[in-house]
Amino acid sequence: PLEQFEIVPLIPMKIGDLYFSFTNPSFFMLLTLSFVLLLVSFLTKKGGGKSVPNAWQSLVELLYDLVLNLVNEQIGGLSGNVKQKFSPRISVTLTFSLFRNPQGMIPFSFTVTSHFIIT
Repeated sequence: PLEQFEIVPLIPMKIGDLYFSFTNPSFFMLLTLSFVLLLVSFLTKKGGGKSVPNAWQSLVELLYDLVLNLVNEQIGGLSGNVKQKFSPRISVTLTFSLFRNPQGMIPFSFTVTSHFIIT
């Protein structure tokens, strides 16, 4: 079971003295990113911009409001421009954690959030 925490280079790349590699954490993060983007795209386009959103679009809006309220409560004393800068960053971090943590519970799946450098 400890092999699931091992970082394995899938595509090693060496440019001069620099060593880059596409590893299994990179693969699983891209997998999560594509899943979240497809899910949000599918859920929000299905509503078609109607004045009364469907249940899935309401869920996405609820997540957006959650992040906005979190930013307003935690960064209350700062101006609106600063709050607008942090909202997308916190939103991405929240959705990344929301989708990566349950995905790490799948047997033999790589748990990206188990490594300190990523969290």
